[in-house]
Amino acid sequence: MFRKIIKLLIFLTFINYAYAAKEGTGYNRGLKKDNILEITKLLDSKKYKKAIFLLKKEIDKNELNAELYNLLGYAYRNSSNFDLSIESYKKALAINPNHLGAHNYIGITYLKIGNVDKSVGHLQKLKDLCKGKCKEYKSLKKELNNFIKDEN
Repeated sequence: MFRKIIKLLIFLTFINYAYAAKEGTGYNRGLKKDNILEITKLLDSKKYKKAIFLLKKEIDKNELNAELYNLLGYAYRNSSNFDLSIESYKKALAINPNHLGAHNYIGITYLKIGNVDKSVGHLQKLKDLCKGKCKEYKSLKKELNNFIKDEN
């Protein structure tokens, strides 16, 4: 009986993640598709101030959405507001410690402010989470290598 319950929970978890992945943004539970599409279009067109405004409105409605904080961190980082960027990524990671995107982006942000040790820590966490095979690990590793090459 216990095994059947565990199998059912695992199955439901996969269905939940499959649905989130189908939406294209990962952890967008509770978001209207139109809202997240508008936010991602703003981010893609580098309209960070408006994206930040809309993200804050969405976070007010859904404070436990790691992806919203991850996107907020991205918008702040690209606006050169590194303190608020790191704060947003930390909130994303507090909600979901295994959020690959947040580990990647916070690692990049730490490089922007010259904190290599913290960036390496997030690279190691990504390596642990995906065995070094995910795009987030590869992205942060490339950024770290470029940073180190530029410093030499």
